[in-house]
Parts: sequence; C-alpha cells; structure tokens
Amino acid sequence: MQRQGGTMRKILAALVIVSAMALGGCAQQTPPSGTTITEMTHSQSKAVPNFDSSEQVEKDPARLAEFQALLEGHAGESTDDRSDGCTGGTTTDLSWVWSDRTTDTLSTYRCGQDAPDFVVELTELIASWR
Repeated sequence: MQRQGGTMRKILAALVIVSAMALGGCAQQTPPSGTTITEMTHSQSKAVPNFDSSEQVEKDPARLAEFQALLEGHAGESTDDRSDGCTGGTTTDLSWVWSDRTTDTLSTYRCGQDAPDFVVELTELIASWR
C-alpha cells in the first residue's frame, strides 16, 4: 500500500514498503489519525468463466465505515497470502480516498486456507458487496 501526499509521506511509505518486502510480506498501514474514508473503488477477479471482475465505486457511509474498521482492526498485519502453488484464488484490488484527500491502494490475493486473517476478512467483505 502506498500513501500519496507530501514528500515526507512518500519517503516514509517507500521505507515501509521496502521494509515489508525485506521481511517477506506486505504490512497493513494504520489509517491517518482523524480521517475517514470518503470513497472507495474495488474489484475482484478470479479465474472462473463469467466471473464479474468489474470495478465498482462505493460511497455508502456504512460500508466505508465497515471497511475502515477492518483496516484499523488489522493495522500492521500482513496482506501477503503465502499459498504457494495455489491457483484459482481471488484477487481483490482497492483504492480509496481519505477525508484529507490523500489516497491509498491495496491488492490482495486469497487462495487456500492459509491466508492471513485480514486477507480472508477483506476478501469476504468485498465479495458481500458485489
């Protein structure tokens, strides 16, 4: 996940990403203090015939709050699914806008039973909105 904003934020985000990659996974960032999510775009894809992988825009305040609570509840946790050799999983792509006008993006892949709790819960949440 990458924060966009001032130069210092970009440098810190790059350090977080490099550090997470060096540790073998991606870490979920903590949402900016005092901000809320105002809009989110999401899509899911799966190697299944006729699977609807269209992008959807979410503006419902209740759903955005539910997603933000999920982020806050799993801040700092891995978003890396280590299901090596597993095919046929679900990719979830997200981008969202914070009330301070900064943006974040996240992409996860869930396949098998060994995915981190955050990835499992996120995949199920977005699937429930489709």
